[in-house]
Amino acid sequence: MQVNCIRVFCEDFIIEELQVGNCLRFRFFALRYQNRTLAAKCDDFILNNFQFVTNENEFKELSVDDAQALLKMKKQQNPDLAELFFGIILDWVKYNPEKRAQFF
Repeated sequence: MQVNCIRVFCEDFIIEELQVGNCLRFRFFALRYQNRTLAAKCDDFILNNFQFVTNENEFKELSVDDAQALLKMKKQQNPDLAELFFGIILDWVKYNPEKRAQFF
């Protein structure tokens, strides 16, 4: 019972601290520890701040699978963002062209 209270307290604290610069780290933390509540809150934050999050270096350092998963989530939320997606993908490739040109 006490462990659950601590977990909820930590979730609430992290949710209050969510920012564009840390939401991806918190999301991967939540996924690693299978905390669905926190992961869902992070996903909501990312989707609501998508253009800002994708401009962060942390997004540009994501693997192709992780970047693709986030783009897919956003596409499900709003399928009419082809032009935005093209720009985001192009920036992601340009961040590390030697390793990522194969994906473009």
